Amino acid sequence: MKKLFSFLFVLIAAKGQAQNLVPNGSFENYSSCPNTPSQIYKAIGWFQPNKYPGGYSVNQSSSSDYFNSCADSVIDIPTNSGGFQYAKSGDAYIGLTYYSYFYNGNGGREYAEVKLTKSLSFGEKYRLKYYVSMANGSRFSITKFDAHFSTDSLLDSASFDLLTIPVTPQIQYNGRIDDTLNWVEVNGSFIASGGERFLTLGNFHDGSLCDSMRTSIVSINNCCYGYYYIDDVSLVEDSTIGIEEFAQIEVSVFPIPAKSNVQLSAQQVFKEITVMDMRGKMVLQQKPFKMTTVIDISHWDDGVYFVKCKLKNEQVVHKKIVVQH
Repeated sequence: MKKLFSFLFVLIAAKGQAQNLVPNGSFENYSSCPNTPSQIYKAIGWFQPNKYPGGYSVNQSSSSDYFNSCADSVIDIPTNSGGFQYAKSGDAYIGLTYYSYFYNGNGGREYAEVKLTKSLSFGEKYRLKYYVSMANGSRFSITKFDAHFSTDSLLDSASFDLLTIPVTPQIQYNGRIDDTLNWVEVNGSFIASGGERFLTLGNFHDGSLCDSMRTSIVSINNCCYGYYYIDDVSLVEDSTIGIEEFAQIEVSVFPIPAKSNVQLSAQQVFKEITVMDMRGKMVLQQKPFKMTTVIDISHWDDGVYFVKCKLKNEQVVHKKIVVQH
């Protein structure tokens, strides 16, 4: 047990030093100081996936907002068109419309997208964290805050109304955020399919599922939006493993007995597989780096073989293969 806790401590410490794969996650770096709303593209690396309005370049036009203390008036920090809020850190953040009852509840969506510093690896676990604060002037609060990872950018050029992009986000936060004073942490982990290079933040749910609630804000110029600030976005490899998760990881062997092939599967990537016969002789060693692998045992003698599986999280699992031709 002491060894287990020591192992977990090392993993937690390693996470604290993990590299953030989101460039300019606190939005401090900019190409030029924003001088009007709808300029998220001035935060280096970030853009709105919608070609808004019409077919303009994402590097020239958007509706998603960039706030920076270098600016004046409606896009300043801490006082701006959305209300009053200091940055979570530094002197900048972005703002998105997460919900609107326009267009049968699905219109007015805004998103923020960024290209990660490197592609995600198959079977690797990643943790996303960012902070959200509802703007003082937001007419609605909602319960849907999503993050989608894709191999290519989500470039929705449908039309001016910015309808929901039809994808299923890997990370979904389903708690109501209506705090206009503090920054609320949103986080979640997922296993990468491999090759994901773009991160998009926003609300990918149908308007009827957003559990929207009116605030006490008086409507101004028919303003009907659920509007939120975002700051300090980070994505790191998540190598931490809780005791319960550690204990649950299992390796399955199929079939038993086997004649020609045997399949090994786990909910973690196999880092190394070693097979020994009854006399202690090694008959196979491989590093598949995938969660399912098939071993050809057609040329093995009948009998019992001992399998040592080393998983991606460094856990070692012992299994048996029974060969019967």
